[in-house]
Amino acid sequence: MPGPAPTGETDTPALSVLVLSHDYERYLAACLESVLAQTFPSFEVIVLDDASGDGSLAIARRYAADPRVRVVAHETNEGFVATLREGTGVLSRGEFLVMVSADDLVLEPETFARQVAALRVNPAVTACMTGFVKVGPRGERIGRRRLVTRPRTLSGDSFARRVLTKREFSVMHSGTVIRTSAYHAVGGYRSDLTNYGDFALWMALSRMGPIALLDSACYGYRVHGAQMSGSPERRRAVLREGIAVVREEAAIARARGARVSDVRALRARAADLALADAFAGRRSLALRRCGDVLAEVPAVALTSAGWWMAATRALIGGRAWAALARFAPNRD
Repeated sequence: MPGPAPTGETDTPALSVLVLSHDYERYLAACLESVLAQTFPSFEVIVLDDASGDGSLAIARRYAADPRVRVVAHETNEGFVATLREGTGVLSRGEFLVMVSADDLVLEPETFARQVAALRVNPAVTACMTGFVKVGPRGERIGRRRLVTRPRTLSGDSFARRVLTKREFSVMHSGTVIRTSAYHAVGGYRSDLTNYGDFALWMALSRMGPIALLDSACYGYRVHGAQMSGSPERRRAVLREGIAVVREEAAIARARGARVSDVRALRARAADLALADAFAGRRSLALRRCGDVLAEVPAVALTSAGWWMAATRALIGGRAWAALARFAPNRD
């Protein structure tokens, strides 16, 4: 594994990197290797193991030989949101912070340096986001999503409009570098949201200041079966939470002068989870999610390009979709 950074152990790091892990033994080492390979000279890594039942904690503790790495082990499972709030609100010490899920990757060694530079050049910027690559269980790259074609800084209102109206403008949770002072000013991740806390946080940060966007796909989003949801009741509760948050944010955007109806926002965002499952090969789950959206907001589902894309991809499978994609190269 890479050696320690040249800074002393007692130095306050510029960036806090939070690696959240629960039963990710298969992926954790690759994640930590990608983080520790970063050229940025001043960062700490806090690995939060949420009572894993596999060998994840042992792997994390091996990496703690690097003075940049600290391991926090929960004796009982506290859940993703509580662990996330602990890491961002209590444990991190940096001027900036970033969450990286233990199954995800940082793909380019200059990523942290570029993101921190974008935040430092403009003190008003609250967060810096990048594109991402979809990575399969064995490390194969199966798709790429860029947010912009050149580095840009969007006003908060412009960013919010894009999120609420453009299906293809998809922000990955892992890899958003946030100004810590802005994070605390907006109240951090909401404790009342179980699955849409990142979406709500991005929107809150956009109301506080501009958002910087890099044109590279700097992170790898791992798609695998362990991401599957639980019971049908749980799955529908997640959807209802998402619908409520999207409607809430659309209302706030309208109050700030944007022409964003609830229907338009839901057309862009309601099928996000179904799309993610469909393109990860979880065809049965994707179809169930499509059915849930149809049951909850039928008019939205039947007029949403994202819903039809998720349903079609799930029905015909990856090979048939790849064949169709030859005639529509902009789809992923």
